[in-house]
Amino acid sequence: MLKDTEEHLAETMRLGPGYYRIRERYDYAIESDERYIEKLRKQIAEYDQDKLNENQQIVLEWLKSQGKRRPIMTIADFADAYYGLEGAPVVPLEILSSYEQLSDDEVYQLLAAFAEWGKKEVAE
Repeated sequence: MLKDTEEHLAETMRLGPGYYRIRERYDYAIESDERYIEKLRKQIAEYDQDKLNENQQIVLEWLKSQGKRRPIMTIADFADAYYGLEGAPVVPLEILSSYEQLSDDEVYQLLAAFAEWGKKEVAE
């Protein structure tokens, strides 16, 4: 936000010491707003996650239970199990059945919810 140091010092000297105090308050307000906006984004994501249907919730809970690993590996393991590939991890039939009933749009919603959960977990 602030210009480079020399330009900022020159501007402060030209405008007087009051400018710096005003600019400092302005920068603080912007930073506070950004933190508030991020907090609202997290609340929206949590609300969206709560709106998942039952089948999405079932699959999401399984993905979360595997979340100690890298996210892409969790999804790859799920895909391997779904397609019955040899050596795939065991995924309960209820989970696979729930996934089978999801539309493509619902799968994207599910993946978005999983990503939001993962970002929140990493941040904590």
